[in-house]
Amino acid sequence: MVRSIVRWSVRNPVAANLLMGMIIISGVVSYIAMPREVFPDFSLGKIEVFTVWRGAAPGDVEVLVTEPIEEVLGEIDGVDDILSTSGEGVSRVHLVLTSGAEVPEVLAQVRDALGRGDLFLPADAEPPRVFEEKNVFPVLAVFVHGSASPAVLSSETERIQQEAKSAIDASLAAISTRLEQSLANIEATWVEQEKTN
Repeated sequence: MVRSIVRWSVRNPVAANLLMGMIIISGVVSYIAMPREVFPDFSLGKIEVFTVWRGAAPGDVEVLVTEPIEEVLGEIDGVDDILSTSGEGVSRVHLVLTSGAEVPEVLAQVRDALGRGDLFLPADAEPPRVFEEKNVFPVLAVFVHGSASPAVLSSETERIQQEAKSAIDASLAAISTRLEQSLANIEATWVEQEKTN
């Protein structure tokens, strides 16, 4: 095979050079047209249902929060698998979508299923938060930790957020906060780079 290609190239040098030129030009055009991003935007095909029940033991969270959510979401179209973790005061239910499933449609189904009235959670549990799991590349992560109460930690975190917002162009940054009770009241702030046009 290789010898026949070499023979043909030797016998037809002009055609071989034209073919090579076409390959090089198509490669250059493809490279120029290819989108290049520092933080590429792609879907992981996963949805998370995040629920906080402050002060609850992991076993209680599993039985009274995680399992009821799994039952409600068990019949949703486009879900391939359901994975969950229950920690101290926190429940996370991850929905792995089937190949080709439209994330916005499944998100709408999940929100509808959770809001229909079939889900009964403890009265002091926060409403479940539903969001698509995305590729997130934090530019800066700040953790505020201490023996102070969650209210004091939250207040200090808000002050840090305001300083970060004033230091970073608001069009280029998104700032989010999450309280992890399972990590001894660690308040975390992420500054994330967003896609810009």
